[in-house]
Amino acid sequence: VRLHPTARALLAACADRRVGVWDLDAPETTVRNVTAAPGTLACPHDAGWVRGLDVAPDGRALFTGGSDRRLKRWAWADGRPAGAPTHDVEAHAGWVEAVAVSPDGRRLVTGGADRAVKVWDAATLAPVRTLAGHTNFVRDVAWLPDGSGFVSGGEDGRLLVW
Repeated sequence: VRLHPTARALLAACADRRVGVWDLDAPETTVRNVTAAPGTLACPHDAGWVRGLDVAPDGRALFTGGSDRRLKRWAWADGRPAGAPTHDVEAHAGWVEAVAVSPDGRRLVTGGADRAVKVWDAATLAPVRTLAGHTNFVRDVAWLPDGSGFVSGGEDGRLLVW
């Protein structure tokens, strides 16, 4: 789950191959006795779940990773992601479990079911570096606030600072 940094939107990875997008300024609707902001589904992956997502600090790009092993970059405009990705690459030899954009928006880090941590150029999704150190799935990644490094956490019970 992520809040968009510049739009009043909430984003959530979904098990049906897409990202749920809620406009937090939209009028509430009532469905089956539940009142909430209406949401839409966007950013489809070819198979399985969207496992991880993050938004560029300037709000102009959304990144998703999924169980289809794909990493995708989506342009964000007019309060929603574009209908098709601007970039789409095979990112890991297993599910893309986690995605995080650096504080300056220039780099992206992913963690995968293949135990790898990868650094990417956020503008082009070109790989920059692959790091090894986990002995099981990498479940989450997060940048240090100053962008000088990042942390990965895995099913092996380890937190690694890179």
